[in-house]
Amino acid sequence: MEETQFQTQLEQLVQEIENQNPEQRKRGMQLLIRLYDLSKNLHLALEIDQRLKLMTQKIGALLEAERVSVMLMDKRSGELHVRVATGMREEIIPEAKMKFGKGIAGWVAESGKTLLVKDTKQDTRFPYRNGQQYQHDSFLVMPLRLRDRTIGLINVTNKVSRVSFTEMDQVVLEMVSDQLAAAIDQSLRYQEADRIAKAKVDFITIASHELRTPLTVIKETVSLLKDKIFGPLNEMQIRYLDRTKNHVDRLARLVNELLNIARLEGHEAPMQRAQLDLSQLIRTTVESFVPQAEKKGLRLAFDAELSLPKIWGDSDKLVQVLVNLISNSIKFTPKGGLIAVHAKPEEGDTVLIQVQDTGCGIPRSRQKEVFDRFKQLKSFAKEKTEGIGLGLAIAKEIVELHSGQIWVQSQVEKGSTFFVRLPIDPRDHEREQKK
Repeated sequence: MEETQFQTQLEQLVQEIENQNPEQRKRGMQLLIRLYDLSKNLHLALEIDQRLKLMTQKIGALLEAERVSVMLMDKRSGELHVRVATGMREEIIPEAKMKFGKGIAGWVAESGKTLLVKDTKQDTRFPYRNGQQYQHDSFLVMPLRLRDRTIGLINVTNKVSRVSFTEMDQVVLEMVSDQLAAAIDQSLRYQEADRIAKAKVDFITIASHELRTPLTVIKETVSLLKDKIFGPLNEMQIRYLDRTKNHVDRLARLVNELLNIARLEGHEAPMQRAQLDLSQLIRTTVESFVPQAEKKGLRLAFDAELSLPKIWGDSDKLVQVLVNLISNSIKFTPKGGLIAVHAKPEEGDTVLIQVQDTGCGIPRSRQKEVFDRFKQLKSFAKEKTEGIGLGLAIAKEIVELHSGQIWVQSQVEKGSTFFVRLPIDPRDHEREQKK
C-alpha cells in the first residue's frame, strides 16, 4: 500500500473513532497506538519468517487475539500453508494447510473477500467440526492481495476477552494486510534472488573446477612440446603451439573471472575489511605498472593530496579495481600518451579516485555499457587488444560492495577518465540503509 493511501485510511479511522461512545473511543485510541507501532516494524530488513513472526505477534497485540497465523500460497501445489503463527503449537504448523477453494481459508483465498464471524455458535455455517462444536468463538480471515492476486491470508481467532471481533477490527486489519502483502512480496523476491544467485555460484564453481583440470593438462602438454621434450619442431609447429597457448591462457582467465564475479554477486567472496592507507595503496599499485607503461612508451603519474584520509575497505579487492582501470588505460593509450591517477577527499566523507588517459576514448552512446559483462572495450580501439569483457563488471561489483560508485567520462580520440567514489567508512552507509 502506498503511504498516501495508508494515511487516508488512517484519517478515516480516526474520524470513525471520534464518532464512537467514550468506551469505544478509548479502545479506538489504543488501537491507533498499536497500529502505529506495528506499521513502524513492517519495513524492517528481516528475513521473511522473522518478519512474519514479528507481525503475527504485533497483530495479536493490536486486535487482542489469542491466535494469529499467516498462510502463504504454494504455486506448485495450489495449497495454502501456515508459514508462521502465534498461539499455535509449533509441531502442528508444518501440517497446517488447506487446498485453494476448500474450507474457510480456501474460500477466502479464492473469493478475495474478508470473512468476519462474530459468533460461530450462532452462525449456521459452522455448527460442527469433526463431530464437535466449532472450536473458535469468533474469527477474522482476510486475504493478502497484491496486484489483484491473492498471495496468502491472515487468520485471527478468538479475542482474549472472549468478546467478538468487530467491523473496526476488520478495518484496522485491512490497513495492515495491504502493507504486509507488499512486505511479504518484497521478502520473497529477495529470497528467490538469493536462491538464484547461490545456484549460479554453485554451477560456475563446479564448471570452473571441471574446466581447470583439462586446461592445466593442455597447457602443460603445450609447454612440453615447445621445450622439444618429444623431439624437434619446425617454425610452423612452434607458431601453432604459441597460438594454442594463448587461447588456453585466455580461456583460463575467462574461467577465473567468471568465478570471481559469480562469487562477488553471490556474496561468497568474503570482504576482509580494515583501515587502509589509500594513498599508499594507490601509489604501490601505480608503481607496479611503471615498467609496463615505459615499455609501451607511456608516461604514468600519480597525484594524491597529502590529506587523503584512511578508509575502511578490502585492500585486495580495491587493488583489483585499480589494476583493472590502469591496465585498461595502458592497453588503450597509444605510444607517447599519458595516464594520470588522481585521488582527493570530498565533502560528505568520501574519496574520489580518477584514472585518466589520452587513449582512443569511448563514444558517449556506449559509455554506460562498458560496465556490462562481456562488453569488450577493444571494439572502441583502432589497434588490436585482448580482453573478455568482465574486468569492469567485476570492478563495478567491488566498488558497490564498498557502497561506492564508478562511472566514466570520455571523448573519442581524446581519452577517458574513470571515476571511483568511495565512502571513508561504508559501515555508516550500510547502517543508514538498514534503518
